[in-house]
Amino acid sequence: ADPKKHVGFIAQEVEALFPNLVNENTYPDGSTYKGVATTDMIPYLIQQIHNQDERIVKIKKNLQEAKEKN
Repeated sequence: ADPKKHVGFIAQEVEALFPNLVNENTYPDGSTYKGVATTDMIPYLIQQIHNQDERIVKIKKNLQEAKEKN
């Protein structure tokens, strides 16, 4: 067992949403494991941050408009 702690994603969870980011790899002994192309995930993450920023701006605008009406 590897004594180092590793941080990452569970490939099967990522695969459910982004199958193109998961690849299957083979160890020299012939066993296989799934890996996540985390660098390829960056554009998706940036887009999601952008979408959330837009929603926050809309919510703030709606709150301000509601305050002005009262």
